Formats: sequence, structure tokens, C-alpha cells
Amino acid sequence: MGNPFVTLCAAAKKVLHDGKTIMFIGNGGSAADAQNLATEIVVHYKMERSPLSDLALTTDSSTLTAGANDLGCDKIFEFQLRALGPKGDLAIGITGDSPNVLEQRCGQ
Repeated sequence: MGNPFVTLCAAAKKVLHDGKTIMFIGNGGSAADAQNLATEIVVHYKMERSPLSDLALTTDSSTLTAGANDLGCDKIFEFQLRALGPKGDLAIGITGDSPNVLEQRCGQ
């Protein structure tokens, strides 16, 4: 299987080249990391360029808390990805081994 990071970078490059969106998710401090990565992609990283499409799903406190309350913490990202992440987009989890991050896919 090759290096997982290299595989992820290739997938992210393809998604952005195809005009699709990367969606970052994470819990706690990893949520802040997800937001930072999303910022770097939209604004720019190391060089001037056009903005690229991405989103940190950790920034909408109303959706996160309603999802946790009504659906459970294990579903808070699942419903956002189903609503906002059509097939062809890429979900990247910034976390250790949290099931609510590891089990997510776009376009379900």
C-alpha cells in the first residue's frame, strides 16, 4: 500500500483539481488543527494563489451542539458530511482514534 500521507496528499490534490471540497473534522484540540488547515488552504500557504475549496466542520457551534444533543456525539460529523459533502469531496479527520471522525465518508 505505500505511504498513507503521500496517498492522502495525492487524493487531496485530485479533489482540489477537480473543483471539489476538502472537509476537515476533529475533536478538541484537533478541531482547532482542522480549522487551521482549512484556513491555510483557503487563504494561501507559502505562496500567493487562488483560494481553494475547503471547510472545517468544527466551526458551527449550533450544528455541533444540536447534533450532539439530538443524535449523539458519534453522529455530529456524519450528518454534516451527508448534507455538505457530496460524492467526490474528501473528508480528512484530524484526530487519534475517535470513531465519530474515523468512520466518516462524503457522499453517503
